[in-house]
Amino acid sequence: MPFVACDVRLGETSVSPLGQIASETRSLLGLPTDQALIATGHLPNVPHAGILAKYIAAQMLAEKAGGCVVNLVIDTGLEAVGQLEVPIGNAPADLSVAFVSMLEECQGVLAIRPAARPVVFDVPQASAEVRAALETIQLAWPRSEGRTASEQAACMVSTLLQEHAPGMASVSAAGLLETPLGLHMLDAIRHDPRACVEAYNTAAKLHPGVCKVLDTSGDIELPLWVVTGQTRRAAYVADLDSPANLQPRALVNTAIMRGSVADLFIHGTGGWLYDEIMESWMQNWLQWQLSPRLMVSGTVRLPQCDDASIQSSLANIRDDVRRERHDPAGAVGQGQSREKKAWLAELAALPRGSDARRAAFQEMHKALHAAGDRNAVDHLSAARVSAKVASRRDWAFPLCSSVDINHLTSAIRAELSEVEVPSFATAE
Repeated sequence: MPFVACDVRLGETSVSPLGQIASETRSLLGLPTDQALIATGHLPNVPHAGILAKYIAAQMLAEKAGGCVVNLVIDTGLEAVGQLEVPIGNAPADLSVAFVSMLEECQGVLAIRPAARPVVFDVPQASAEVRAALETIQLAWPRSEGRTASEQAACMVSTLLQEHAPGMASVSAAGLLETPLGLHMLDAIRHDPRACVEAYNTAAKLHPGVCKVLDTSGDIELPLWVVTGQTRRAAYVADLDSPANLQPRALVNTAIMRGSVADLFIHGTGGWLYDEIMESWMQNWLQWQLSPRLMVSGTVRLPQCDDASIQSSLANIRDDVRRERHDPAGAVGQGQSREKKAWLAELAALPRGSDARRAAFQEMHKALHAAGDRNAVDHLSAARVSAKVASRRDWAFPLCSSVDINHLTSAIRAELSEVEVPSFATAE
């Protein structure tokens, strides 16, 4: 059986009466103002199956509501979106990872750095299936247009997701502060930055290790970025005088999206935890009403990489290692090697219980272990590395079996069958 699983969880936040501000925001962003918007988002790189699950769910719920899918493009980062990790070898016992670069990328924040030039690459050591998947991704880049790296990469993602979420709209995270609700948030920060940050930190401390606490020891750190040229740094109160250089950090993104854009926002497991903090922050600071959230997470591994196959492979390798320790020159299924037979014949010729026989026995094992231990350690170490590679769930989804992706889609559909799509909430 393929290793496929999904998890769906609905938040408790009631639907928000988004009202006029939502209509204004949607018009500004070029989004429909007369239908429900089911939003999700991620970095603009090739999604793995867990991220794909969010887009599949968004499309299903949008169809159910007669609405539209909105992709929030997290383009406030510095990531190289054209890099990809690729499995090499045979699953599950002989896998390693190769790195490929599909673009000649500049440095800087995705929202402002220029689009990149696609490059031709090949991974000859990869399997035919992996190379076919890479060709699918490679062909998507030249067809993806945009002035900036984020626009280009978001177009590539839309191309790859066409089968699963056709016609989805895109919103840039970098532009959210320019929306009506974003401007309202900036005004509230200017009015009392300490109140903003104290509420933020109180919420963050409820979930230790999930979200960084902002620095208040000197000039107050804000939940925003300052972007200048190719650099990005945390924003402070003094930076509010240059709003054109400000971009939102993680919690600000979904606060604005759920406060004025999305009728439902779909998270993965990481975003779900972040938004628990965001909800507490908003409740204690601005008392915003937020539209509900849904968590959808999926796991798909490479073919032949389910737990049973991995454990069976490791057990077979341990058996091989045991044989190597006792007869390193032997071959699997060929019985004892000539060297081992010669040692045993020499022992058999010596008197039982004699010092000479004991010395020969010790010498035989010393010689066998000297070679066998080296081989065994290397063999078992490589197997453990391969098992870790086989257990990964974060491969770009085109690298996964289409059959397994179909299983994931069916599992999500079953999980969503009882989920009620929120009523359209933008009327005054």
